[in-house]
Amino acid sequence: MARPKKADARVATNARPRPGVGASGRGGDPDPRALVRALSREVARLPALEAELAAAEQTIQDQRRRSDQEGKRSAGAQASLTIVVETLQAITAISHGKRVDRRLAKAQKLAARALKRVENSQAPVDR
Repeated sequence: MARPKKADARVATNARPRPGVGASGRGGDPDPRALVRALSREVARLPALEAELAAAEQTIQDQRRRSDQEGKRSAGAQASLTIVVETLQAITAISHGKRVDRRLAKAQKLAARALKRVENSQAPVDR
């Protein structure tokens, strides 16, 4: 059986030119109205993009401020730890005569235990 012929697909049914096709119909310059619409859409997005940019910059400043504060706290804690360690070492190094004061002996035991904890907690960091 013979198939019926279809209408030629190249026949234009719409009188309006396609976007991107100039008045000549050969694909020259894009339609100026389409350009204006696209530009208008992009300009309308600018305030939202500027707001997002401002929010991102604020977040960056907040993170930097937090990081600086944590660094200061960490440095302060490290300085305190150094002082405590030196004090514990001084207590441990106190020598005594024949008679040992119970309070001094207890302080030396606690100091030795605390120094051992400090050494153990710093060992993984130094590796």
